[in-house]
Amino acid sequence: MANVKITDLDAITSVADTDVVPVVDVSADTTKKITAANLFDRPSGSDYKIDGATVINSTGLGSAVVSSSLTSVGTITSGTWNGTAIATASIADSAITTIKIQDNAVDADKLEDTAVTAGSYTAADITVDAQGRITAASNGTVTSSLNDLSDAKTTDSGAADESIFIGTDSGSSITDGNSNVAIGYKAMEDSTGADRGVAIGSGACLDNTAGEDFVVIGYNAGQQQCSFNVYIGSEAGQDTTGESNVFIGDGAGKDATTTNSCTFIGASAGAGISSSTKPTGDNNVAVGNSALFALQTGDDNTVIGSNAGAAVTDGDNNTFVGKEAGLIVTTGDNNVTIGYQAGDALTTGSNNIVLGANTAASSATVSNEITLGDSNIATLRCNVQTISSLSDARDKTDVQELPEGLAFIDSLNPVKFQWQTRDGNGKDGTYEAGFIAQELQSAQSEANADYLGLVMDENPDRLEASYGKLVPMLVKAIQELKSEVEQLKANAA
Repeated sequence: MANVKITDLDAITSVADTDVVPVVDVSADTTKKITAANLFDRPSGSDYKIDGATVINSTGLGSAVVSSSLTSVGTITSGTWNGTAIATASIADSAITTIKIQDNAVDADKLEDTAVTAGSYTAADITVDAQGRITAASNGTVTSSLNDLSDAKTTDSGAADESIFIGTDSGSSITDGNSNVAIGYKAMEDSTGADRGVAIGSGACLDNTAGEDFVVIGYNAGQQQCSFNVYIGSEAGQDTTGESNVFIGDGAGKDATTTNSCTFIGASAGAGISSSTKPTGDNNVAVGNSALFALQTGDDNTVIGSNAGAAVTDGDNNTFVGKEAGLIVTTGDNNVTIGYQAGDALTTGSNNIVLGANTAASSATVSNEITLGDSNIATLRCNVQTISSLSDARDKTDVQELPEGLAFIDSLNPVKFQWQTRDGNGKDGTYEAGFIAQELQSAQSEANADYLGLVMDENPDRLEASYGKLVPMLVKAIQELKSEVEQLKANAA
C-alpha cells in the first residue's frame, strides 16, 4: 500500500510483504494500535521471513526452522521431537548431563514395557535397543572357545589335542604343545612344546618347556623340566628335573633336583634340608611328615612314618618303619628298623636290624647287629630253643684244639644277683643267676683269649655278655675232668 497518514488508517489486520508499517506514537488512539493478533494473522499462503528464510507461515513453523539445525540453542543428540526421531549423531558428546534432567523426571511409566524380568543372570544374554533399554535377557550358554577371554587361550580349538590355558601369562609361550590344561597365574608360562600336561596353581610348571605326561597341582609346584611326574602340593617338586616321581604334600621333594623314580608323600617329605644340599638320590620312598627330609645322594631307601629317616643324607638301602624310626641315621646302609623310635640313636652303623618300639642298637655306630625289643622285654619266645649258625668245616681253616677248658672255667665266678639298672629296666628288682661282664673280660684277658667274645663292648658304657659262647669251654672242661677221673680210677685199680 502507499504511504498514508497514521490518522487515516483503520486497524491493520494484515500486511503484505511489500507494505511499510509506520512506527509512531499511537497511544492517543488505541484503535490505531497494531496488535500481536493482527500482526501474526497471516493470509493463507503468506510467510513470515527473516533474512529471506521462512520461519512462520499461516499453518506453523516455516521450512527454515524444520529443515535446519538450531545451533544457537545447542545440539540435541537423541530422542524424538514432535514424532520425528533425532539421529544420535545430532547430539553432542556429553551434551545431556545428570544435572540437566530433573530428579524423578524419567519414571517407569515413561519407559516402554520390555517384559524383562528383574533378577540376576548367569552368563547373561542381554539385548539392548537403540535407546539403551534392555529389551531381552536370559541365562546364556558357556562358549566352547575361550579365545574371547583376555586371560585365557586355546590351541587347536575343537580338536582332540586341544590345549586350554587360563590365567595371566598361562601358556603364553606355547607353540606346538598338545592336550595341555594350565590354570593359574603364569602356569606353564615357558612351555613351548609340552604335551599332555596338567598344571594348576600360580607358577605351576613355570619353566617346564617340553615335558610330557605330567600332573602338577599347587603354588610354584614342579617348576622345572617335568615328564612322567605327579606333583601335588604347594612347592611340591619345585626344583626337580628328574622323571617318574610322585611327590604329594606341602613342600614334598621341594629341593630335589635330578631324582628319578622317587615317591615322597607328606609335608616336606624328601624336601632337602637346604638349597645347597639338594636331594639327588633315586628310587627312594618316603611316606610321612619330613620323612627322608635331609636326603642328598642316598638311593633305594624306604621309610614310612613321621620323621622316619629324617637325617639320612648318603645312606642307601635302608628300611625304616614307624614314627622317628632311624631318626638320626645319616650315612648308614642296609639297616632295618621297625617300630616307634626304633633305632633312633643309630647314625653311621650299617647292616643292623632293630625291631620293636623304642628298641635301640647297642651304639650309634654299630654294624651287623640284631636287636629284638627294648629293655622292657623279659622273655624271648620261639618254637625252638636254639638259633643255628654256620659251622661248616669247608668254611674253616687253622683248626686247633681248644686250649681253654677246666682251668678257664674254674676262673669264672658264677653269681646270683638282683637287677637294679641305671636307666630303668623291666627286670629291675628281679633275681637271676649269671656272670659279671667285667669279670668275664678279666678272665679272657688273663687267658689271652679275647677271641672267645664272651663280652660285647661295642658300647663301653653298657657291657653285654654272651653266655652261649661258654659251651665249648664247658665241653672241654668236662673232657678234662673225665680224663682225670679215668686216671684216678686206673691208679686205684
